[in-house]
Amino acid sequence: MSSWAPHLPSSLQPILQPCLPELRRRVPRPRPWLSPRDNGTDSVGSKRADVKCARASQKSPDDYHATLRALNSRGRKPRKSLGQHYMLNSEINDQLAGAANVGEGDVVLEIGPGTGSLTNVLISSGATVLAVEKDPYMAALVEERFADTGRLKVVEEDFVKCHIGSHISLLLESLRDSDPEYKFDVPRSSFFPQPNVDAAVVTFKLKKSADYPAVCSTKSFFSLVNSAFNGKRKMLRNTLQHICTPLEIETALQHVGLPATSRPEELTLDDFVKLHNLLVRP
Repeated sequence: MSSWAPHLPSSLQPILQPCLPELRRRVPRPRPWLSPRDNGTDSVGSKRADVKCARASQKSPDDYHATLRALNSRGRKPRKSLGQHYMLNSEINDQLAGAANVGEGDVVLEIGPGTGSLTNVLISSGATVLAVEKDPYMAALVEERFADTGRLKVVEEDFVKCHIGSHISLLLESLRDSDPEYKFDVPRSSFFPQPNVDAAVVTFKLKKSADYPAVCSTKSFFSLVNSAFNGKRKMLRNTLQHICTPLEIETALQHVGLPATSRPEELTLDDFVKLHNLLVRP
């Protein structure tokens, strides 16, 4: 979190900064990452998918009706433009909090709390939650719901504007500093409206600094990774030309055991480490 703070919107920085010293003192624990698992798209129309979602046997009817009541209380419907899909399964929320090992005194950053179903579990576990919500109606709803707990701060902000890097380059940074571990699937029927993909929960357990990949410069390594992914579907010999010549890049790729036409998404973390150490001199 500390490396993200300088890139956060001004409204977030004064809230997060006081938390950073406390977070640094804590023993690192795995945190969950909810990622899509693309099993193909449904051929059913969105309205029919919503009905199917409402009737799915895996969900608790109470969760379903509680979500609808919360939305109806503000006269709201899920907005496709915001990618809103609300969790209906309280067991999934419990599993998420358990996978993250959330406990008393923890500070949790929740992006897109929606109606607050996961927020409720986090607060009940003893955590203080900083919730970032773009939708002003949902921000007001969740803030009102937990106003008496003293454990929630809601920031009405678009988290995408934090500019923390592309999803792929951010994932590579996470792989450098941590070991990912798959935990469990989250079926699409757990959401309303039902999306076209299932999801999965992955935790990232922080490594010790001694276990980080050996690069001559961390700053230049991530600069190279970000540059590699800046050009969508472009070959590395094109995206890294500001570092050295295309011929030098092709030669380095061949030394790593990769074709000269390699694209960034085809490389592993170890491949990037080797490539960086060949191209960038200390």
